Amino acid sequence: MYENLRDNFLYGLSDYYYTGKMPPRASLNMRRALDEHRKRLAKKGVTYSEIIKPSEEPREMSKKSGNGAFITLEIAAHYNIATEISDGKNIIKNDDSRDDVVHIHYVDRTMSAGDDSRIPLICPNCNHHADARTFSGGCPMCGTRFKINDLYPCVNACYSKAYLMPSQTSRPVLKKGLLALKIGGGIGLGIAILSFLLMILFGTEVLKALGTANGIFVGTSVIATGILWMIFYTVYSTKSTVGGIRMSAREFEMRSTVDTKKKMEGTICQLDPFFTYEVFEGKILSVVRTIAYSDNRKNCSFYCGNDELIFMDDLVDIRYRGGIEFIRADIVGDYLHVLATLYLDNIYYRDGRFIRKNENFQIELIRNRSVKTNPLITAYSINCPHCGASFDSVLSKTCPFCGSGFELAGHDWTIVRLYCVS
Repeated sequence: MYENLRDNFLYGLSDYYYTGKMPPRASLNMRRALDEHRKRLAKKGVTYSEIIKPSEEPREMSKKSGNGAFITLEIAAHYNIATEISDGKNIIKNDDSRDDVVHIHYVDRTMSAGDDSRIPLICPNCNHHADARTFSGGCPMCGTRFKINDLYPCVNACYSKAYLMPSQTSRPVLKKGLLALKIGGGIGLGIAILSFLLMILFGTEVLKALGTANGIFVGTSVIATGILWMIFYTVYSTKSTVGGIRMSAREFEMRSTVDTKKKMEGTICQLDPFFTYEVFEGKILSVVRTIAYSDNRKNCSFYCGNDELIFMDDLVDIRYRGGIEFIRADIVGDYLHVLATLYLDNIYYRDGRFIRKNENFQIELIRNRSVKTNPLITAYSINCPHCGASFDSVLSKTCPFCGSGFELAGHDWTIVRLYCVS
């Protein structure tokens, strides 16, 4: 099941930048980030393409965690991903290796979720947010009818890492080459012994000549096979060493992210027993991308800081490098403050030139300390606490129906500070 969902999502993501059709099962937060990204690309007059191909070695691994009524499943599989951004004259490509490890996080229901009528849902048509019993006769806002399985599972996060080691398909070739060398050597040794015995028994010049010719032929073949095998092994070993060094350097730079999950869950779960790092990670990635690509950050409920973040105005691509460093968490009044660093690979388009930078964003998030994690809460699916209306609050901090102010921090994570650190 999940393999089909994974492949459909990835190929849908590749097609999105051509067709504008959202990839299947993308979470609502991810949909918003993708929509803002497409608008930014159009505004800058650049095109974005992403080509995803199956790897020669479709290895995969999975990891599951839960938070009560919901579970998160992380699937890592090998693909080849190549991206290209162009303004018609200049092109910047990202294809660091023939093999990439793609990480996809799903949010799904547990089979023992209990009373389905209490499960929080969001209408896929108008984004109205309520529990499942409210939708028993269709969405009360737009009349859309749907099944719970139409909404679950959803893709909460997706990112890739270049796999810089040589293809594992090279290893059988090495083994076969070594086997051929052994067989060739054994045959050569056998022929040499046989020729030697024939020369002793018969002692004719013909047999001597035959033995010499056989010896030269077999010896040359064995030596040539040995040399070719050594060359191939040397190249393979060199690639392995270089790839290992590059991957080690990358992981060393991000060594502070290794225990982030343990630290963050250990700290925040004291206030929020349903908190899971995987849900948090996917949500924050979508939030940061939405803020970065938005042209209306002042009214964006995801962000309540004072800085205008003008350094983000030229961003055309944000690639997550697979790590968040948890720095600290503090309680200030009624709010929980979390300071963290996201490790990114960003592309800017400025003055007709593409600029690629390995840089990190440090963010400070706040959320009311009494709030419990709900993976389906999104800024633009919140009901107004005063009149109950459902509205898109991503680009509006005021309810358009009653005029009441809205603060996302009372419901979900909000960024109060965001700046770039090298």
